Amino acid sequence: MVFPALLGLVYLYERGWPLAYTESERRWVLGYGVLVVCVLIFYAVVRFYVFKDPSEARPVFTADIWQRMLSGISIAGYYGKLFLFPFPLTVAYTFPKIVGVELFRPALTLGLIVFLSCRIWATRDALLLLGWSWFWISWLPTSNIYPLFNPIAERFLYLPSIGVFILLAAMFVRYRQMVFVRVALAVIILCCVALTIHRNKDWENHDKLWARAYKVSPRSSEALNNAGASYLQKGKYSEAMPFFEKAVEY
Repeated sequence: MVFPALLGLVYLYERGWPLAYTESERRWVLGYGVLVVCVLIFYAVVRFYVFKDPSEARPVFTADIWQRMLSGISIAGYYGKLFLFPFPLTVAYTFPKIVGVELFRPALTLGLIVFLSCRIWATRDALLLLGWSWFWISWLPTSNIYPLFNPIAERFLYLPSIGVFILLAAMFVRYRQMVFVRVALAVIILCCVALTIHRNKDWENHDKLWARAYKVSPRSSEALNNAGASYLQKGKYSEAMPFFEKAVEY
């Protein structure tokens, strides 16, 4: 759904702003736009009507939309933290309800987003603007404005992470002459390699994966249910029951 917008973003980067079209180019862009809209309509009809799943019916404008918007902003900040410090990682994240003191989280995140947006815009660096815009465009569908069963998951960052790496590449181009920057880049790559190797151990088998998930997210009903299932499959019913009871409670 966001692919046409990303194509347009790359087109803006290559052509520059403001755009100047010849008559033939204008017709080509118009025809391409019509074609993209037709493809999106075809996709929407097939996906949401032909292969409609009644269990997926989740209206956007519900009583908790304000809470979802606040949590979406907060989750964007948490994703930023994961890019800088990718640990701890888990397959079952939980996120607190945004009330009381937790309101500082979206307020701080929103302030930081506005500050960075202004600084990046002020640079007039086309590559920085491309990376920053790419991240937000590709992340928006998973921001929980459309309610998701799992509002936070690392897989939601696969496409947006391209924008982050474009940002890092643009910054490296600017400061690559500094020895400190080159050393820092080498250290970051080595740390990420080590973290990847360490994280792969958690995926060795079902038991290790969900034991680790429960350790990182002890209030996750998914982690509790799967950790309990590990004991259940081994016939350890007394050990499994507390996990299932907590899963139902949460």
